[in-house]
Amino acid sequence: TGSSAGGIATIHQCDNVGYLVADSASDATYKCLADAAFFVNTTDFDGGVGTWTSQWETMVDIHGAISSMSSSCTDEHEGNEWHCWFADTALAYVTHDIFLVQSVMDLFQLPYNFFSSELSDAQAGHDCLDNPLRKCTYATFAGIQSFREQLLVKLKEVASSSSTVSYFVDACFKHTQTDRNSIFMIPIVSDSTISMSIHRWLQGDNVRDLDEEPWPHQNQQCDWGPEWEQYMDSGSSSKLMISTDDFMDMLQPGGHGEDGNAHEGAQRH
Repeated sequence: TGSSAGGIATIHQCDNVGYLVADSASDATYKCLADAAFFVNTTDFDGGVGTWTSQWETMVDIHGAISSMSSSCTDEHEGNEWHCWFADTALAYVTHDIFLVQSVMDLFQLPYNFFSSELSDAQAGHDCLDNPLRKCTYATFAGIQSFREQLLVKLKEVASSSSTVSYFVDACFKHTQTDRNSIFMIPIVSDSTISMSIHRWLQGDNVRDLDEEPWPHQNQQCDWGPEWEQYMDSGSSSKLMISTDDFMDMLQPGGHGEDGNAHEGAQRH
C-alpha cells in the first residue's frame, strides 16, 4: 500500500513484491492498494503541457527510475520510456490485483499541474479551488470539470484494458483518503464507502465504484467542499453549472461568456 508518491511506487512495485511473496509463501493472498496515485498526463488550464508533467520526466531521468518500471512497458514505449511512469500507462502492465482510491478532483494535480504557477492566470484557478462557492469564474469552473473528465477518460481506458484493476473513485476535493478514519468513511459512491468497497475487493470481488456525475451534484457526500444544497443556495449554480457541451459551444466562434463576450480565460483553455 501507499499514498500519493507512495501510491505510484505501489503501482510500479506491485508485481515485483508479489513475485517475492509468491516465492516465500506460495499460498498467500497478495494484493496492492494505491491511494491518490493516479498521476496522469493531462493538459493544463491553458491547454498546454502541465508544469509537473515535464518535471516528472526530469525526475524519472535523475533517479534512473526506468529500471524500476515494467520492462514490457518500456519495451513498448521505446524512445519515450518515461511515459511508463504515468499511472494509466503503468497499470496496463500490472498482473496482480490492485485497488485504486482516487478523487477526480485531485487536490495535488489540480493546483500544481492543471492550475500551475506558470499559467497566465493561475491565481484565478487557485481561488476557485480554495473557495468554489464564491471565487470560481465561468472559465475556472469549466476548467475543473475539464480536468475531471480527463481523469475519467483515462480511468475508463485502464478499466477496459485491465481486469486486475479495481477502484473507488469519488468527486471530492481530496488528495489521499485512507489516512484518517473520517475521510475513510464519509465519501459514498454507489451506496458504498471506501472501507466497504475495499472489503468487497478483499473478498475477491472486482469492485469499480465510480462517481461520474459533474461536481457538485445532488446527494454527493464529501468531508470538505460545498454540498449541493449550499451550492444551490449560493446562487452560483445558474452562472457556473454548465455541461461540457455548453462549455465547448462557448469556445466556438460566436460563443459568449457571462458578459456577452467570450471569456478570456475560457478562450485560453
